[in-house]
Amino acid sequence: MRNMAFAMRVKFDKYWGDCNLLMSVAAVLDPRWKMKFIHFTFSKMYTPLELDSKIKQVEDVMLQIYNTYASDIASSSSAIGNVSSELQTDSVNSQSYDCMLAFTDYVLSSGSIQPSKSDLQVYLEEGLFLANTEHFDILDWWKLNTLKYPCLSKMARDILSIPITTVASESAFSTGGRVLNDYRSSLSSKTVNALICSSSWIRSSTTHSKTPMVTLSIISLYGICFFSS
Repeated sequence: MRNMAFAMRVKFDKYWGDCNLLMSVAAVLDPRWKMKFIHFTFSKMYTPLELDSKIKQVEDVMLQIYNTYASDIASSSSAIGNVSSELQTDSVNSQSYDCMLAFTDYVLSSGSIQPSKSDLQVYLEEGLFLANTEHFDILDWWKLNTLKYPCLSKMARDILSIPITTVASESAFSTGGRVLNDYRSSLSSKTVNALICSSSWIRSSTTHSKTPMVTLSIISLYGICFFSS
């Protein structure tokens, strides 16, 4: 019993001992939660000595990812701006163009330009979005707010579309391990595919309207076609 409990503890610490940064960033990108959810959950997960460093880790990763997206968007925008400016200089007369350059120099020298906040700063400083949790679609929310957060919305779409769990892939490898063992290590890929599909069809027959007999008939027909090809 002690050995089993120790193995369970090792498995638990593997998944929950360290901060899962992907899940944390995804939580921050939920407009209903933002950083308040991180503060709330981390205060229950970590000791007061660890709390500040864990929250700072999430903030640093969030900023690092955002800066990567911002630099990519800025480089693409500058390339488009250079092309459009070349086209504009050919179409406008030199007098009006010189006037605009003089006005730009005047604005820069007078210090009238205020440093603009990034999408991430604006998003985090705004209040939480109160919505019906049951029917809330976070990807639709970011789609509707693309114009307001052009850079952050692209980052949110990429991160929130990542499967948050690896159970499906690990389960597939576990199934393959049960098919291929020390005594059945020379099976071809087609044979392995047929065995895994057959096993999946048999298990799913209990949850669908098809009876196991019908499912087994389909499997037998598939096997005949497979091995005869």
